[in-house]
Amino acid sequence: MDVISIENTTLCAANCIMCVREQYTRGITCMTQELFEKCVDESVQCGVKMINICGLGDPLMDPELEQKLAYIKNNYENISVVLSTTGYRMNGKLLDIVCDYVDEMNISMYGIHKETYERVHGGILKYEENKKNIDELLSRKKRPYVIMALLDMPETHGEIEEWKSYYSGRADQINIWQLHRWPHSGNTDMTFKKKKPCRCYRLDTLEACYIKVDGEISPCCFDFNTELSIGNITKSSLTEILNGLRVQELRDMQEKDCLRDSKLICGDCDQLYSREGALEYSTNEEVGIGQNMFYQVLTQENAD
Repeated sequence: MDVISIENTTLCAANCIMCVREQYTRGITCMTQELFEKCVDESVQCGVKMINICGLGDPLMDPELEQKLAYIKNNYENISVVLSTTGYRMNGKLLDIVCDYVDEMNISMYGIHKETYERVHGGILKYEENKKNIDELLSRKKRPYVIMALLDMPETHGEIEEWKSYYSGRADQINIWQLHRWPHSGNTDMTFKKKKPCRCYRLDTLEACYIKVDGEISPCCFDFNTELSIGNITKSSLTEILNGLRVQELRDMQEKDCLRDSKLICGDCDQLYSREGALEYSTNEEVGIGQNMFYQVLTQENAD
């Protein structure tokens, strides 16, 4: 496992129309420094090379963000730090912090006009403020590698070309994605089940493994309420959890091809069906536009 995600906070200033925060049942809080350090230490011991700071909240909302990021870089300088954010509050000291400690930033900017952006993101996010923050980041010589992300949805579809034109010459990379489906969120559209079935690479690789703000761990980044918990790092070591009985049980279900018919969130998940078109556009030619790379690899392995 090369990558792991750590949810440093569940605080968020946005109220995005496609988010599931209203159905979120865990606490709105920040991970303690002690727990964060334990997560980092044990992740490195497991061979992780990249730590993604993200989750259901916005990492920049954590008042102890600098302390957490500094711990990684001061103790593990070879570990890459990725941070996913809307860019809210990314000015002044916070802008300096991300430029000092973060290697890659994934920034959600769903809209190129004020009305669209504020309708999609909701909450207290203001288009002018966030755009200014992002433009300031992009103008700096010393800054992280910046990936700008846009979701192709009815509200943003008409602005795609204008959005691409603006950020293509400014960010290091831009990606345009289709919406994914949150399992067990009440979405009754089951048309995804007409697509070709595929394996869940999350279980095969654990590359989407999330350590939640309370220490619970899920192998799935879409498991917003941690229904698939494989353990809690406050009670067991990360190594024990990743090699534990629960992970093996889920993998056995995958081998028996019964995840899709289970009552787990997997039975309500579009990621177990072909998602070749999930990435619609990218300026990075290596990411595989119009195809699901994991799906291809796993299908080929099965064929062999």
